[in-house]
Amino acid sequence: MYNMIMQKRTQIIDKTYECERALYNIEDTDLIKCHFMGPLDGESPLKECRNLHLKNCTLDLRYPLWHNSQLTLTDCEFLANSRASLWYCQDVSLTGCKIDSIKVFRESQFLNVGHSSIKSDEMFWKCQKISCKDANFSGEYAFLECTDIVYKNIVFSGKYAFQYIKNSTFDDCDFISKDIFWHAENVTIKNCHIKAEYIAWYAKNLTFENCIIDGTQPFCYCQNLVFKNCRFLNADLCFENSSADGNILGNIKSIKNFSSGLLYVDSVGEIIFDDKGPSSNRGIIITKD
Repeated sequence: MYNMIMQKRTQIIDKTYECERALYNIEDTDLIKCHFMGPLDGESPLKECRNLHLKNCTLDLRYPLWHNSQLTLTDCEFLANSRASLWYCQDVSLTGCKIDSIKVFRESQFLNVGHSSIKSDEMFWKCQKISCKDANFSGEYAFLECTDIVYKNIVFSGKYAFQYIKNSTFDDCDFISKDIFWHAENVTIKNCHIKAEYIAWYAKNLTFENCIIDGTQPFCYCQNLVFKNCRFLNADLCFENSSADGNILGNIKSIKNFSSGLLYVDSVGEIIFDDKGPSSNRGIIITKD
């Protein structure tokens, strides 16, 4: 017979912490209605902790959660002073949280975000295994060099997003951006609305299915793009020196120096081949008219 040892958790309720490393290296703890803020402005209050659950907490100190593992945050709020929170963490879950501070998440993995709102420039840099669902994100330079992202029902706004990402999927999302998905590789985007300038330049192995693509000069200098029942709006000078296959609904204003592949398009205002690009090859464009 084996004796089962139940791990006893510590509870801390309605406390305020403002000193540096106030709760350094704690573990197996529930923090409920606690506040990390105050005039002492101590940084890193929860550094190198394990197996924490924060519920209804407010964080307004710098670098609050670094080198944490097994971390659950529910209905918490990160205020402007909590910059660079959640760095070098793993196994993190956020539900019902509101974050309004820059540089959230860096070099972290196994992240799960749901029913939350994040407003943060430079969020999620160099992170892996990220699942985001039913959330609202905004900020510039988001998700730089991330891998294995799964996005579902997300509203996102901000310039220069998802650059250099790999092995990711996006479904039922709305994006407003500029220079989005540059240098992305092995990405599938379904049932999404992308309103942006200069979409996915230098990308490789991207598939778009049932999407609305709205904006100027998309998909230039790309390799192996696939389009399935996508509709283009306000698109001009598309596909410069790119390879692509598939069918596109609606009217494209102009296609320039399309280098290889086969595209079925409802209509194109102008097809330009000036042979001034790096490749003089010509792809095939078939229209209904």
